[in-house]
Amino acid sequence: MEKSAQQLHDERWQRVQTAMACGIPDRVPIPMMNADFHARYAGYTLGEVFYDADKLERAVEKTVLDFEPDCFEQQHTRIFVGRQLDLLDYGPMEWPGGRIGPDDAFQYLDQEIMKADEYDELLLDPSWYWLSKVIPRTARALAPLAAFPYPPLLTFSGVAVHTAAFGTPEMKQAMDRLHEAGKCALETVTRERAFIARMAGLGFPAQRGGALLCPFDFVVDFLRGGKNGMLDMMRREDKLQALIDRLMKTFVRRVVDLNARLPNKVVFVPLHWGIDGFMSPAQFKRIYWPQLRTMLQMLIDAGLHPLVFFEGNVTSRLEIIADIPPGKCTYQFETTDIARAKDVLGGIACVRGGVPASLLISGSPGEVQDHVKMLIRRIGKDGGYIVDGGAAGIPREARVENVRAMFDTVKAYGAY
Repeated sequence: MEKSAQQLHDERWQRVQTAMACGIPDRVPIPMMNADFHARYAGYTLGEVFYDADKLERAVEKTVLDFEPDCFEQQHTRIFVGRQLDLLDYGPMEWPGGRIGPDDAFQYLDQEIMKADEYDELLLDPSWYWLSKVIPRTARALAPLAAFPYPPLLTFSGVAVHTAAFGTPEMKQAMDRLHEAGKCALETVTRERAFIARMAGLGFPAQRGGALLCPFDFVVDFLRGGKNGMLDMMRREDKLQALIDRLMKTFVRRVVDLNARLPNKVVFVPLHWGIDGFMSPAQFKRIYWPQLRTMLQMLIDAGLHPLVFFEGNVTSRLEIIADIPPGKCTYQFETTDIARAKDVLGGIACVRGGVPASLLISGSPGEVQDHVKMLIRRIGKDGGYIVDGGAAGIPREARVENVRAMFDTVKAYGAY
């Protein structure tokens, strides 16, 4: 008897959840996670799906229906953002169809937004600093917000005086831009929710609810930049650590609370700077891991399941990151030794990944099949494993026949 879409949805999600809990499902799960592959597969440029929700939805739906993954990565709030970025004139990003070519890959620009001598100012009042400094420096259309009156001044008679800052033509223009961008953002969020519901009706669960960055990456990515972040570890570690602690109490706690309200309890946690080549194992153990470990525990305590993506190579840190409650986290790896990861983390964290981007791009279907069969035997043994591409899933340049071979091999040989 043919299964209903609801039965298939529940079966797929149960398979994923069992593996994430370090259990043994009926088969090794395989998700459809990618950044740009869906657009190329459906015959669209990246610029088209950045600006056209209909094309984005057709591309994702076609990719999911053709490959039938156990779960898929929703794309709207990451991809359907071109209009907002245009309206805000957002400086630290370049996006296809905007400032770069229609099929060029999205880029985040490493910049110094916060100056080294501004740590104390940010620590004193993070929200005010963000409103009056970070937003005007990054969203150039909102530069007039630098004149936003200090909120406590807007009390009693002060509300009739200090609102003068809103009376300038420049502030009105900024507010009008903000309103237009907000309407676009509302459409993005609304369409993503509707699309997730539509795909669930077709039998395919979304792989996550929300997302969260650890404080160190938040500081380096959005405030100090890579070079300055490295220097701050050497020159002003006390200030850096103080800011990490402050963000744990404010930013992280609020985002955890927001994620806890979502129906899907998986939280994607991409990690950027705790890798070999940026910091030593000693620095990782002293600066990076304690705040990450605390954040993961906060997510777990809130009933959430962290899906932690370790970009780059963290093979030297495997014993350190094993210090988590068993069966409560999934660790996705890019170039880390996946066999070594399973040896260290088996029964502690679900291991995800293992198919190199280079193999999906330049290998043959036979090579992909052989590699995936090896992963199933070696890494999939005893459960707690999810097959996935190494480069945040499937790279945009992957050959379709290789992606097909990866999915077909898991379904043919991945049963327990």
